Amino acid sequence: MSAEDTLLATAQARAQAWQDMRAQLVGLKDDLTARPLGLRLRERLIDEMVEAIDGAGTVVRDTAPALITTLVLLAGWTLRAPLATLAQWLWRKRPAGWFGQPARRSWANIHRGRKSGGLW
Repeated sequence: MSAEDTLLATAQARAQAWQDMRAQLVGLKDDLTARPLGLRLRERLIDEMVEAIDGAGTVVRDTAPALITTLVLLAGWTLRAPLATLAQWLWRKRPAGWFGQPARRSWANIHRGRKSGGLW
């Protein structure tokens, strides 16, 4: 090939590349007209958020027993004084019976022959 043929082939290749690039730009413009950039970004953001929420849900599902146990223990430790007070109050207010409070006994009732409801 001569230099002139090489130069013509190069110019023709450049013209073809330029036409291809213009065709791609026209296609990009048409595509952006059909679906604007804001809509594309919004859809991408929504897809990413859905994936993140699904991932967080999976983590919570996999670690739920450990999370619940930790929260219960933290609540118990934080509220230990009020819980102890409540337990003492409930113990004092338990009903009479097998495992409840012992029946009230008085030596005077037993001495006079009255039964107080217990063994004595």
